[in-house]
Amino acid sequence: IKRIADEVAQGRLHPPTYGLRPGDELQDVFEKFNQMVIGLRSRQERNLKVIEGALAAGDSERIATLEALRKEIKTGLE
Repeated sequence: IKRIADEVAQGRLHPPTYGLRPGDELQDVFEKFNQMVIGLRSRQERNLKVIEGALAAGDSERIATLEALRKEIKTGLE
């Protein structure tokens, strides 16, 4: 859980591909934590779609700002 929390703190939103040992007392905490990561990732994916749509529309004054934000979000999702 600590490693995943460190990754989330750095903006990397990857749900774990493994679980805890059967009977581990932290299973409920781990499951809620996993749901949180999935929710954050989903929100970033939706935001990325909005940004990419705005970029495609071509407002030249905002494109550089949107490009930088898009890059930051995509990096967190990789």
